[in-house]
Amino acid sequence: MATAKNSESNGNAKPSCLQTCSNAIVTVLESVFYRHGKLVGKYPWITILFSVLVAMGFAIGMLNFVEENRREKLWIPMGSQSIDNLYWVNEYFSNDIRFSQFIIEDRNVLRPAVLQAMLELDKSVKSINASGVDWETVCYKVAGQCLSNSLLELWSFNETVIVNLSTNDILDMINTGNLTSPVYYNQLDIEKLLGGITRDGSDRIISARATIMNFLLEDNREYDPDSGDEVDPNGDAFEEKVLEIGKTEQTNIDSVFVFNIFGFGEESSKSIQGDVSLLSAGYMLIIAYVAIMLGRFTVIEQKFYVAVGGVLCVGLSILVAIGLSSACGFFYGPVHTVLPFLLLGIGVDDMFVIVQAWSNLPEDAKKNPIHERVGQALRHAGVSITVTSITDFVAFGIGASTILPALRSFCVYCAIGIFFLFFFSITFFTAVLAIDQRRVESKRNACCCCYVHQADFPRWRCGQDNKGLLASCFRHGFANGLMKLPVKIVVVIAALALLGVNIWGTINLEQEFQFEWFLPEDSYVIDYLDASDTYFPASGLAGDVYLVDVDYYTEFQALDDLYDQLENNQYIFAIDSWYEDLRVWIRRQKNSDPAYGDNDLPVNETVFFTWALEFLQVTNEGRRHSDDIKLSQDNITYSRINFQFVSLENSAIQIDAMQDIRKIIKNIGFTAEDAAFAYAEVFPTWDANQVIKKELYRNLGLAMAAVFLVTLILIANLWTSLLVFLCVIFTLVDVTGMMHFWGLTIDTVTTINLILAVGLAVDYSAHIGHTFMTLKGTRDRRAKYTLGAIGPAVFNGGFSTFLAFVLLIFSNSYIFKVFFKIFFLVVLFGLFHGLVFLPVMLSWIGPSPYLSAVDTAKEKDEDKMQLDSKEEGVAKAMEGYTNPIHIPRPNQVIVENGEEVLVMKGDGTQILYQSNNSADTSNRRSASPTPVSQQPMPTNKIPTYGRPEIPPPDYDDLPQQGQRSDSFSGQRVPTRTLSAGHSVAQTDVPTVDI
Repeated sequence: MATAKNSESNGNAKPSCLQTCSNAIVTVLESVFYRHGKLVGKYPWITILFSVLVAMGFAIGMLNFVEENRREKLWIPMGSQSIDNLYWVNEYFSNDIRFSQFIIEDRNVLRPAVLQAMLELDKSVKSINASGVDWETVCYKVAGQCLSNSLLELWSFNETVIVNLSTNDILDMINTGNLTSPVYYNQLDIEKLLGGITRDGSDRIISARATIMNFLLEDNREYDPDSGDEVDPNGDAFEEKVLEIGKTEQTNIDSVFVFNIFGFGEESSKSIQGDVSLLSAGYMLIIAYVAIMLGRFTVIEQKFYVAVGGVLCVGLSILVAIGLSSACGFFYGPVHTVLPFLLLGIGVDDMFVIVQAWSNLPEDAKKNPIHERVGQALRHAGVSITVTSITDFVAFGIGASTILPALRSFCVYCAIGIFFLFFFSITFFTAVLAIDQRRVESKRNACCCCYVHQADFPRWRCGQDNKGLLASCFRHGFANGLMKLPVKIVVVIAALALLGVNIWGTINLEQEFQFEWFLPEDSYVIDYLDASDTYFPASGLAGDVYLVDVDYYTEFQALDDLYDQLENNQYIFAIDSWYEDLRVWIRRQKNSDPAYGDNDLPVNETVFFTWALEFLQVTNEGRRHSDDIKLSQDNITYSRINFQFVSLENSAIQIDAMQDIRKIIKNIGFTAEDAAFAYAEVFPTWDANQVIKKELYRNLGLAMAAVFLVTLILIANLWTSLLVFLCVIFTLVDVTGMMHFWGLTIDTVTTINLILAVGLAVDYSAHIGHTFMTLKGTRDRRAKYTLGAIGPAVFNGGFSTFLAFVLLIFSNSYIFKVFFKIFFLVVLFGLFHGLVFLPVMLSWIGPSPYLSAVDTAKEKDEDKMQLDSKEEGVAKAMEGYTNPIHIPRPNQVIVENGEEVLVMKGDGTQILYQSNNSADTSNRRSASPTPVSQQPMPTNKIPTYGRPEIPPPDYDDLPQQGQRSDSFSGQRVPTRTLSAGHSVAQTDVPTVDI
């Protein structure tokens, strides 16, 4: 009997309910995969044809393929206030203005030469003719005039006047109080047009570093199903020409920065499309790496076609994911571009597990027919990849319940892709593996399979290793080194230290998002935004308060309060209210009218609307607000008040500003419940930012809970599932903590990537946990054998995933850069916790194995694992010893019988010696014996570790030198003398219990 420590077998103990379920589940799955593998191995070509037909069938769904790039369709949370407001605004106040803007930078823009250069820019823009599209065709008109704003407006864009201006003329005009536009008759705030202002002692403006020029166009964009975005061919063509002008070097001006909607869209899409070549290069890297790691460097045993088959599996799964998702009505968005990288990483991981199971087949099994071998390999690998595939599938299925449309669609694509990646791995790839093995055994060339080599073809030295350098490192070095007690302690301390540091980083992880992150770092739009932040920091984004159900005559006090509170709000830079301008006009123009009453209003409602229509339709001041008023039968039905935010530094402040404006409107005191609301084009994004952190925690929590339950059901052991789950938690905490130190924040892109990380983090640990449960023996030996058996596959899967995206480090796309950073961290920490931390924990507190587990002691020493010195010599023992016996070192006396001594040599032979001086028993220890016979010990006389009545040995609890173990008493007793006058030649031989 074994001691208590090394008793890990379920031998006589009644299995628990969970263990019974575990045995049933594992047995059924292994049986299914064994039969399936035999079928695939027997009919590989039919399997490949079937797989391709399945992929082609689902690909028909691509007829319903829809690409979506509209921000409101991607990131507005379903059911949010912004989406309802957006639909109302689009119906009654469609956004019909788009603009192009120049920022002019100079040492002093208030010089005549600069204004003349600005005049040339103005003339160039207004003389554009893009395939029949000119300024008059596309401009936005107010009171019949095309609208453009700049300092030139002060002189009515009159070239004769402008070219004759002196510096004093310019400064006098700039410093004139209460400036009114001579073109549009609106009040001009000169400080909104100038940046980097310098004043003299009397507070007069004497110079400025920058000024802006605005060209407003009609926005006639309509949704285009082909591009998934809103397009306006005429406006786009005109703005493209504006960009060309803005990028052209100008005389008498230091710098010109240009921006418009067309350019922003082009730069955003270019940052992603420009990195498609990196995807192709990543695939080539994967093919090369897989071919190297799966095969051997011989002309026959290379695995190029197997590698290509694995990558084709990924391609087929992507095809099905797009086809089936499109058929179900899910769109394809910008973030979906990372789908190939994700499926490639997971697919290669499954591929390595299958091939590793194939390589781990014992030598006698390798003599079986190919289809039998395929069944045996898939019997072990199938369960392992089922665990990881289902956990990944469930994680993304949970993610599909989010309220963010882009994330929801992406998770659906991923879930479908992962399911069919699993399907094609056990069909298409397994069939390719079987066909390739047929090629190998028929001695066909690895590249040109038509060429057949001779049976004695020469092998390169590097192609003769049976398992490869990586497998050898795991078996001979890494596993033994990791199981040493000091190393275990260092590993646990390192894991806990990492956890502590990254908990602090996770707590300090901020929520932040900026539009410019989606632009290439060398984009001209970035230069424009930098100049805008430098010279016009107070100039923020525009918004409106929409008055839906307001009585403008009786609720004047609420409207006055609304104006005052907005004007004094810390987040508002400027406010432009038609209602306030109307009241000022009435006070100025109608104060002597008999109908003029209190509060700058007429005496009755009828007169009020008469005066309001006069103001809006007759006066230049009122016509400026024509787009802010909706009339019906000479009555104002809807209207809006314009405002502009200050420059808001980060997402948290933006959300506070939005909420503050909404709160003011809600509490202002209008009679109707939904009388007014605030809306800006950025509110949908801010609403998304408001819920993104909650969505992140929700999806991560649900995904991890689902992963634990699935892992528990499939691994069917609570303790192993908890340890795997612990590794996943540690990995995610380490990733989120390092995100803070790497400068990342919580936004929509990082949220998606963190949900992806759950699936990958599970893969690295689940394979180790499952393999550990399939092996019998001591915990240390099971942990060692687990690392030797599945460790190379897990490492290859992780490293190949890294290769798939490593080239993204050169990407200019924010999406791809975030993907690289987070997945690099996932692979790094995932491999650490899966290959280092988890085996250490399993070697200490790992649970008992499955009832159907394989005894590690029965496994042939095919890989020549270098067990430590305590394990040497155990495999050789005399027949008939069923109780604790003395296992000698090589060349030690093992049996004495009268005048003869039987000695076992290290090579397995036994030699019978006869004493030269049999009469003198006192000198027998020093006498020189004479060998009388030498023969190999019969192999049938050597007991194996796997005899049912003999539990496996525990090499970590061997008796001390000169002692043996008594299995009944558990006490140490001195080594006995074999016979009178003859004791064992060395008494420091350890003993073990068998």
